[in-house]
Amino acid sequence: MLTLTPVELLNTTAVVFVVAISVFTGYTIGKKQGAKKCDDLQVFANQSMGSYLATILHHLRTPLAGMMWSLKEMRKNTPEGSESSERITKLYEENVRLLGIVENLLASSRASSGRAVYNFETTNTSVVEQQILKGISEMSSSAYVKNISLRIETLPISNRGIRADEEKIISVVQTLFENAVRYTEPGGNIFVTTGEEQAYFVFRIADSGMGIPEDEKGKIFTQFFRAENARRKIPDGYGVGLFLAKTFVDAHNGTISFESNKGNQGHGTTFTVKLPLLPHD
Repeated sequence: MLTLTPVELLNTTAVVFVVAISVFTGYTIGKKQGAKKCDDLQVFANQSMGSYLATILHHLRTPLAGMMWSLKEMRKNTPEGSESSERITKLYEENVRLLGIVENLLASSRASSGRAVYNFETTNTSVVEQQILKGISEMSSSAYVKNISLRIETLPISNRGIRADEEKIISVVQTLFENAVRYTEPGGNIFVTTGEEQAYFVFRIADSGMGIPEDEKGKIFTQFFRAENARRKIPDGYGVGLFLAKTFVDAHNGTISFESNKGNQGHGTTFTVKLPLLPHD
């Protein structure tokens, strides 16, 4: 029986993961190039490949999750500060990173095939606002580490009813905030606002980052797309965050839009999300 060390197993998993990404990327490009040919056959092929990809990702997630638990136990039982502890910590962090990528690609696969699961509940704007602010607070340290100024403004709300999947809304907030931090230079600014506009609950995340090139604005919500300047600045990334954000907002019958001023210092990108309020009783 073949036995692999944790390092060998993680490396093997990473190789399989890269192969899966290559298959998925090739499938996506091929799908776009052949979109106008043999529509019925293409739909069948897309569904089959989507199912195949989901199977690969599920098989990747299982060993990664098991390794994460094992590495966590190893960290507990290894003297802190030792060479072994440092190696295990690095393995654990890499494992978490790979597992996060797999989870995002699984979510993207489900969303693109219409299989995303939602848990809509009727709540009110105060609850949604508090969840958003809590999420921002939990992520704020990433901004402060880069010496990015974070300003939050809560505008008056009427405490109207709203039907929402809070987990999906927080996922949207997380994507927008993490992108704002990632693409804003140290010493920059991020401005978060919440409030109501007409029949919508609205939140905005604005940054002073590098902005989005004019000729790429129309592709920004496309699955697996990343703007050229984003790829140059941070090569790592798979272009699923904004695709998922739009998918989740669309499922709420809401809208997500942006304004970007590439090249104008201090005026980066502002994303606006609008979620419809329930009618007055």
